[in-house]
Amino acid sequence: MTEEVRQAFSSALLGVPSSAYPIPPTGKVYCVRSDASLTEAISKLDEFNFLAAPIRDVTVPADAPWHKKYMAVFDVVGVILTVLRVTQPALGGQDKPHSFLKQLFKEKAVQEMKVTDVIGNHRCCAFVPLDTSATLLDVMIVLGKYKVHRVALVQKDGDILNFITQKSVAQTFLQHAETFSSILKFTLEELGLNNETAVHSVSTKATVAEAFQLMQDKSLNAVGVTGEFGQLVATVSSRDVRMLLKTKALFSTLSLPVHKFLETLHEGRVNIGSPAIVCSGSDTVEDALAKMMAANIHRVFVCDEDRMPRRVVSLTDIFDKIIVVPPDWASRHSIDENGLNVFAPVAKN
Repeated sequence: MTEEVRQAFSSALLGVPSSAYPIPPTGKVYCVRSDASLTEAISKLDEFNFLAAPIRDVTVPADAPWHKKYMAVFDVVGVILTVLRVTQPALGGQDKPHSFLKQLFKEKAVQEMKVTDVIGNHRCCAFVPLDTSATLLDVMIVLGKYKVHRVALVQKDGDILNFITQKSVAQTFLQHAETFSSILKFTLEELGLNNETAVHSVSTKATVAEAFQLMQDKSLNAVGVTGEFGQLVATVSSRDVRMLLKTKALFSTLSLPVHKFLETLHEGRVNIGSPAIVCSGSDTVEDALAKMMAANIHRVFVCDEDRMPRRVVSLTDIFDKIIVVPPDWASRHSIDENGLNVFAPVAKN
């Protein structure tokens, strides 16, 4: 892909207002209360089939500006990784992961945790706002260049108008494939997304606890599951953690082999001998996005003809490769002093 093509595409995105995205059917973005318990928040997100929602500071009045109203994003990934981090000190001297989890992870302890306990423990928990004048290019820059999974559109009164995710942007491209054909036709190889990189994975015999521990250690949202000869057969992702947080058999589930966990999670529909959702370097951007959206995932593995994984390609990777950041973009947006990639309109409300 040439720089001219990327520049032309980026210029086209400048003409698409982010406010054009459909607002939630309820007319407002659901927020988790800052005084809610972990279990309350998880149950509510599960009710709406959400993986994340902004955390509203209930100690702040309704007319407060956005940067005081919203503390962070409550993210299911952040929840499970925080819980695993809490258990990490108990690793010493234990041979099996579930032995210390059973001791530390008593039901009462989980119920007493608050949503604020997960703030700042994972990059997905960052609350990233743009004002309603932002364009689709602004959204793409944050989602791609700065590796953020969701962007909040904030109004002048400090309320959230919308919550735009990587998935919703990918769906927009597919729904308007003719309009975006100049980009969608390129192959992953032409985008430079076919080169071999490190692929983090666990074997089918690894425990669920070991898979999530690897996700924590490497700050990943998914890991591959490989068979006897290293071929990719499945994945364990952030969406799977909801099953852990809802099950009453938490300890025994954590000690299950990954292949048993996946079979249970998907009610036996997983064939562990078949490859996971994969792409090759010759697949187009449209092919990759279509596979991700059909499977409700945010990444695919690029494999060779023997199903050996070469690399992972995420929505973040694709978005990053197809846009050009305007030279003055950074000067019109701010990054917080902790380097958490939290953006804001320069003129705070």
